[in-house]
Order: sequence, then C-alpha cells, then structure tokens
Amino acid sequence: MRATGRESLTCAGTNALLAYRGPEQTRFAEPEAMDHAREQLSTEALRHLDALYNLARWLVRDPVEAEDLVHETYLRALRAAQQFHPGTNLRAWLFSNTAEYLLHPVQA
Repeated sequence: MRATGRESLTCAGTNALLAYRGPEQTRFAEPEAMDHAREQLSTEALRHLDALYNLARWLVRDPVEAEDLVHETYLRALRAAQQFHPGTNLRAWLFSNTAEYLLHPVQA
C-alpha cells in the first residue's frame, strides 16, 4: 500500500527530509521551507513539461511509458526539491533525473 499526501514525502519515518548543507553539516529542513521549495519547483518545472516528455518518448519509444516516466520524474523532483539549488539549470536537473530513473528505477 502506497502512502499518500505528506506521508509519501517522509524520509526514514521522519516528518522532514534531510537537506544537505555542506560536508560538515546536515540538518532537517523546516516543513514550511520544504513546502515553499516544492511549490516553487513545481511551478518552474511545468515550463519544461513538453521537453521532458519529448526526451522520455525518445528514450522509451512508447507514449504510455513516456507519460509514466515524466510522472515519476516529477514526483522524484518534488521529493528532492530541497536538493535543487535556485539559479541552476532546472531543465538539466529534470533531464538527469529522468535518465537516473531509467538506470535505477524504484523497486516496488
């Protein structure tokens, strides 16, 4: 059974995801900051939807599988929103997440 809502965004049973802050320090991200980061990322990421679908379609050669791949890429991106650094290339980050999922799919 899959968790829904906030439960699906937990990490190792906690209510916050770990945010990497440097080699010497890792801390829990504040839930409000995580929500803001996810909201901002989701808004920006939708601008790349067509390009991401085209990449997925080229990689898997099947429209239905391509849609599933794009969906999974967006879910992974939203879960990892704290790892994205604003000002960097979001499109490249999404594309690399797509390729990464093909190489290492989540085991159900």
